[in-house]
Amino acid sequence: MSIVRTLLSLVVAALLIRQALRSANRPRRRYALLLGAAAFGLFALVNALASAGVNLLPYSTAFTVATATLMLASLGLLVLAWRAGELRAQVEQLSDALGEERRKREL
Repeated sequence: MSIVRTLLSLVVAALLIRQALRSANRPRRRYALLLGAAAFGLFALVNALASAGVNLLPYSTAFTVATATLMLASLGLLVLAWRAGELRAQVEQLSDALGEERRKREL
């Protein structure tokens, strides 16, 4: 099971890095995505080490705090990016998709 979690974490980290590279002109969004990728990368590392049989008990609190800090910083930067209008296109796309779903359900 740890191997599956490790692989999924690596896939999510790679997808976040890919999105960050596409966000070159949106610095807050790019940093938010990179911090999220770092958090998932750290999660993948911890799972890989645990799968390899490394005793992580003495470091579990440090890994947990580091991962949580990276995720919270990522979320904070996403909020700042949203407030600065860097996510406007995605918000409009989501709004349009939700409006379309509502229209389909009403019929």
